Amino acid sequence: MATPLVMPIVGNKNIGKVNKWIKSEGDHVNEGEVLAELSGPNEEIKYKAPKEGTLLRIIINENVVVHSGSLLGIIGIPGEDLSTIIEPRTPNLIFKTK
Repeated sequence: MATPLVMPIVGNKNIGKVNKWIKSEGDHVNEGEVLAELSGPNEEIKYKAPKEGTLLRIIINENVVVHSGSLLGIIGIPGEDLSTIIEPRTPNLIFKTK
């Protein structure tokens, strides 16, 4: 079953930025492996895979700031139906930084 990757609360604020994706779409990941580097006001964290699988989709690109709870990406099995996770809507995007 596909697993959503959700922006956590970083630094006690409800916004965060994807600084860098360590893994790419299509990469196999193990549980606990670092997927991305995230930041919030005065804090940086390493976002780890909640389970083993394939990084099927990256939703939020690098240097984009979003609200906590926003869908960052999806881990699952290649060919899996993602329609239960991805809705045809705009992500909760605040702004893009350089």
